[in-house]
Amino acid sequence: ACEKGHQWGSALEVVSAGLLQAALAPNEICLNAAVSACEKGLEWEQSLRVLQMFKPHMLRPDVVSCSAAVSACARTPDWQRPLELLWGLE
Repeated sequence: ACEKGHQWGSALEVVSAGLLQAALAPNEICLNAAVSACEKGLEWEQSLRVLQMFKPHMLRPDVVSCSAAVSACARTPDWQRPLELLWGLE
């Protein structure tokens, strides 16, 4: 719902604060939705921050999350910075 409504802020809130308060760990679906919402909201930095949330939860970004993050980064005129950050996610 957050992705479709371009509500990237709400998506991040659900993933970070909402799940933590409920003592739930995010899954791939939830994180993919947050990355996609950031992409739709033109928030490339936030999309990369969400990608960083996969590893601590023993999850791996998949084609959906990576594609959304790359798409978000493609819209910035400074393409080198997002690329450096993506490489840092390994």
